Amino acid sequence: MNLNETVRTKMAKTNDKTFTLDNLRKSLDEKYAPVVIDGIELRPVLRMNSADRATVGGFLEQLTGETSISSEETFEIVRKLIRCAAGERGPELVDNIGDDLALAMNIVELWIGSTQPGEAPSSQS
Repeated sequence: MNLNETVRTKMAKTNDKTFTLDNLRKSLDEKYAPVVIDGIELRPVLRMNSADRATVGGFLEQLTGETSISSEETFEIVRKLIRCAAGERGPELVDNIGDDLALAMNIVELWIGSTQPGEAPSSQS
């Protein structure tokens, strides 16, 4: 079932073209659900405000850029990324991760993989 079908089946409608913002948001909440680690939500990038999206984009550029960075610099960027994605509870999650770079990287990889929008289907010619 595609997003439009999901929205249409879950909403109160007066005709086929009438939607409510609440129902659209609910459908998007299901499609772009946050990753939850120990009860702490890591928000999908698409559901963040523009400032947080820009911040996350900057962190991801630093991690994937061509400039070589040390493992400690990588860990600090990953911590900042987790704090931003987790919002108010970000510091708590970072504290719980401790000094485990592998765990932090695993969380970021899981979050990135789970929150990426799907690719548009290719058109058939």
